[in-house]
Formats: sequence, C-alpha cells, structure tokens
Amino acid sequence: MKAIQEQTSIQESVTAIISLAIAIIALSWIAIFFRLLEREIGPFATAFHRVWLASFVLGIWNRLQALRYQFSQDKPLQKQPYTSWVLIQLLIAGICFAGDQILWTWSLTKTSVANSTLLTNLNPLWTTLLGWSIWGQHFDKRFLIGMGVAMVGACIIGIEDLQVATGNLQGDGVAVLASICFSIYLLIVEKLRKKFSAETILFWSSLFSTLWILPIVLVMEDRVFPYSWQSWVLVILLGFVCQVLGQGLVNYCLKRLSSAFVAISLLLAPVITAILAWIIFSESLSLLNGGAFAVVLLGIYLAKSSNSAIKE
Repeated sequence: MKAIQEQTSIQESVTAIISLAIAIIALSWIAIFFRLLEREIGPFATAFHRVWLASFVLGIWNRLQALRYQFSQDKPLQKQPYTSWVLIQLLIAGICFAGDQILWTWSLTKTSVANSTLLTNLNPLWTTLLGWSIWGQHFDKRFLIGMGVAMVGACIIGIEDLQVATGNLQGDGVAVLASICFSIYLLIVEKLRKKFSAETILFWSSLFSTLWILPIVLVMEDRVFPYSWQSWVLVILLGFVCQVLGQGLVNYCLKRLSSAFVAISLLLAPVITAILAWIIFSESLSLLNGGAFAVVLLGIYLAKSSNSAIKE
C-alpha cells in the first residue's frame, strides 16, 4: 500500500512539473500578443480581453461540469459550499491578479521596460517572504540559494538597459507593487487548491479581475475592441493560450508544488519571451541572454532538488 502511495505521489509530482513547463511556455506569449495588438488597442484593453474571455469560457465549462456531476456518481473537487471566507479569498485573488496586470502595464508608462522587467521578477522573493510570515512555510538553504540564482539570471535580461534615475522612481515602485500583487495571488490560490479545482479558481479570479479592469479600460483607453479579424484572433489566442491554458496550469500545479517554487520557475517566462521576440520581431539576442537562460535553469534545478519545492 505504501509503495502504491509513493508511486502515485511521484506521478502527481511529474504531472505537476510537466504542467508547469507548459504553463511557462504559454505565459511567455503574453508580451508577444501585447506587442502585436498595440496597433489597434492599448495595453489596458488587451489585459481586459485576456480575463473576460477566460471567465466566459470557464463559466461555460464549469456549468457543463456541474451538469455532468449532477447525472453521474462522481463528486466535484469542492466538498464545501462557498462560504463568506472563501468568497473573500476569491475576491482578493481577483483583485491581486487585476492589480498585477494594471500596475505592470502602468509601470511601463512610468519607467523603462528593463526596470519594469527587473522589478516584476521579484515575485519569488515576495512569495517566499509572505509564505514564511503569513502561512508559516519553511524553506531550506538549497531552495533559497536556487531562488537567488534564478532571480539573478532573470535580471540579467534587462541589466544592459537598466536605468537609474529619480524620475523613474514612481514607475519602479508601481512595478514592485505589481510583483507583490502576483505573489499574493499565488499564495491564495495555493490555499484554495486544497478544496477547489484549478478551473473553478481561475473562473472566479478572472471574473473578479474583469470587473476591476473594465472601469479602468473605459477611462484610460480610446478603443476597447479591435477592429480587424486578425486582431480578434490574437485576442482569442491571448485568452485561451495565456489565461485559460497558461494561468490554468499554474493554478493546477499549485496543489502539488509550493507557490514559491512556481514563482521561481515562472522566471523562465521572460527568457523565453526574449527568444520569441528574437524569432518574431528580429529583436537582438545577445550572449548575455543565453547566459541568463542557463543561470535561471540552474537556479530552478537547485530549488527543485530541495525539500521545499514539492509538497508531501
């Protein structure tokens, strides 16, 4: 019996790692879609389409799942009703996800892309600190070393264009707040995954994010919807690939992997984005970027091989 449980645990861990790898690739396309859509709609409108499309699709999916459970012997993952505390957690998750999107987009208008990228890559630091101080999580030395190495590797991407100026302080502060928001989102989802499925959590967080982003879009953007069918295809791909698939798989693996390790692994996304930008937009890709990729991988390996990455 113990051997079967160990084998099942290993299989779940492998599935979670594979899911996280797919999620990282999917999320790497976010900046590419933003870049392609900027000819017709602004960044706030693009973020809005990402979440409302996901909430619409997942709402239909959850309804179909509910009908299936109604006529079958299977029981849904959530065994308890939506208590007021659960709804508060889902609301906070949605607000934090919306905050990450809006603040990151706003930071790009107040500081350089390099500064914004560097500061939003602080996610693992905040996730680890908040997990330790709020949830009482513990991390061994190997995990912390791996986190530091991976963060250094992620920061190498924009280090060549780093700007240090007092005029950028507002944008830099906003970028830090964005990284904190996403860290809180990961920690809340990690707790909710004990009772709810990944798609249920993603539906509610996307829905609440939509409600928070919509008024900002109406105030800040001149155009909300794209006018060409090509851009509509990109918008749909953004919702499906980046939010439903990418963020959905992040939520899925948080049941087995610690939020801190997931945050570290997501540092690979900007590295892959740089490679995609090199292929699609012919943007320069230096040897320093290649070195960053190797350093991030080393950091993830060190964190993965520790006792703090996978939950028992």
